[in-house]
Amino acid sequence: MAAIAIAGAGLAGRLLAWALARAGHQVEVFDASPVPDPTFDAHGAAAFSAAGMLSPLAEQEQGGAEIAALGWRSLALWPRIVAAL
Repeated sequence: MAAIAIAGAGLAGRLLAWALARAGHQVEVFDASPVPDPTFDAHGAAAFSAAGMLSPLAEQEQGGAEIAALGWRSLALWPRIVAAL
């Protein structure tokens, strides 16, 4: 077990914290905001781009084959993540 600090309590940070905690690690998440901010416009957040949608085929034109491949792998993971939540 490792003690792990995660910078950022956005979608990516929270999902990473959840996965690491499930793997038995001691996780602490740090964020610039002390509480959720209802006025936060989400610009710069991982889920802001394309509303958090995973669309590997659409990303292939701009991002290339490697980005599309990562997207396809990510899509395959979501059913297991949702089931575990």
